[in-house]
Amino acid sequence: MASIATLTIDLIGKSGKLTAELNKANKKTSSWADKTRKMVGGSAKVMAGFGAAGVAAYASIYAKNAEFIDQQAKTADRLGITTQALGGLQHAANLYGASNEELNKSLQTMQKNLGQVGQTGTGEAKYALDGLGLSVQELQGLAPEEQFKVIADKLKGVEDQSQKVYLAQSLMGKSGAKMINVMDAGADGITAMMQEADALGMTFDRIDAAKVEMANDAFDKAQKTTHSFGQTLAIETAPIIGALSDMFVDAAKESGGFGKFAQEAVVKVASVIGVLADGIQGINVLFKGAKVVAMGFSWALGRG
Repeated sequence: MASIATLTIDLIGKSGKLTAELNKANKKTSSWADKTRKMVGGSAKVMAGFGAAGVAAYASIYAKNAEFIDQQAKTADRLGITTQALGGLQHAANLYGASNEELNKSLQTMQKNLGQVGQTGTGEAKYALDGLGLSVQELQGLAPEEQFKVIADKLKGVEDQSQKVYLAQSLMGKSGAKMINVMDAGADGITAMMQEADALGMTFDRIDAAKVEMANDAFDKAQKTTHSFGQTLAIETAPIIGALSDMFVDAAKESGGFGKFAQEAVVKVASVIGVLADGIQGINVLFKGAKVVAMGFSWALGRG
């Protein structure tokens, strides 16, 4: 019997210890699960935040680049040059300290002046071409970027800097002076920089530009449609808003003005606050009375 009792006590003890360990393990598991849930929940919030930020960043990047592509395409069309060639020349100009706008103005003025010489056979650009040993016939029929390269090859050979500036501005206007550095690279150097722009993915063709233009035009139409809806809504609801405003004014007049109404409202609010204060004071008195009665009852029981 003693051995059975000992065994029973031993089993009970071990069972209790096992139960305690299981409870301890369960608590640790629950704690780990809670922490994991919190971490997952926190991560989800962070990822959601990153997602929202990513969408906003993408929208900003798209808007900025879509506008650039649209304007670049329209500029290329105006100058009679491909978007790829224009992007390549802009890259070359940028490398030598000139802006896109300065390059665009130079090309536009060059086209105008060459056209004038071709039509009239005169003009300041005619003397510049003569000074470079070129004729307008050599340049007619070439793409604008090729005309630019031919002039660059001739201009880089001019040693006198003042003459070089004069010739460049005679052909390309005031911004022509900003083109001197890039033109000093010559046709081969300009071609290499244009190819680099293509290799870096900085240029795009007219078909790709047209896709962006179509998207921009569609978005513009959608905005105008929304604006049109807002205008119609304002026009249709104007009589209702007017009628409600008239009713509001009439009500104010009948009540003696909103100043009087405000004074009466303040008086009523103050009255309500006073009643509430009295009620709270009464409740406090009742509680104190109940406390006294309870203490007396307790004392009577103690005496009995």
